[in-house]
Amino acid sequence: MLLALLAATGEMQAIAKDVWHHGTWAELVKAPIESVHRFDEGALQQHGVSPRDLVFFGQMAVPYGGLRDVNLTAGETVLISPATGNFGGAAVHVALAMGARVIAMGRNEKVLEELRDLAPGRVETVKLSGSLETDLSEISRFGPVDVFLDMTPQTAANTDHIRAGMLSLQAGGRVNLMSGVPEISIPIPLLQLKGITVRATMMCTWSQEEDLVKLVQTGVLKLGEKAGLKIQRAFKMEDFAEALQVAGTESSAGRSVVFTPNEE
Repeated sequence: MLLALLAATGEMQAIAKDVWHHGTWAELVKAPIESVHRFDEGALQQHGVSPRDLVFFGQMAVPYGGLRDVNLTAGETVLISPATGNFGGAAVHVALAMGARVIAMGRNEKVLEELRDLAPGRVETVKLSGSLETDLSEISRFGPVDVFLDMTPQTAANTDHIRAGMLSLQAGGRVNLMSGVPEISIPIPLLQLKGITVRATMMCTWSQEEDLVKLVQTGVLKLGEKAGLKIQRAFKMEDFAEALQVAGTESSAGRSVVFTPNEE
């Protein structure tokens, strides 16, 4: 899905075309060694993590990079908005594993309820209203915010929640803009007065991914159905059309559809 970014230069265009043309759809997947990580199979088995469960690792690596870049620490409160998509929902799991308290925002009330059930008392939820004033009021019910992680998709028509997130930060707070929105309105004077740090992160670094591997292998970051992460359905490669259709309707925060060619 990142071929457009990989093809930014002539050299990368050649690599994307000749080496990574089929990506992970290839019969024999090729990957740069810099992007490969080794898991301790025994440690995974000890914590009940199956190969299928690792499909969520990639989703969690992205927000982990964002949270690390703004130095989220245990005991802090992080606002994640929206938190009901694949990456936003993964961010909730990661933030909890990092010891934070989470305020999850989104429109899907069912998913918000599932996120709240992950850690009652540590996860609060706010339904996105589309109104700046309403969102601000709802967020304020849960006290001051230390970190705001923006996970807004590129297709979002209303971005008032991003402004609400920034305005909710207490003095010295940090925001990481990981969204796909090309332009937003930033309340610069207030950010200056509060000494807010604004950061923008695309994904994550190799070393951050290595640290995330350790969180999984030690059981700090839990994967699998017991952790609220469910594989909705598994498909053979030849059933790719149906798989993509199902993924379009059934994939969401904590829900995924996978191909299992090695199990055929």
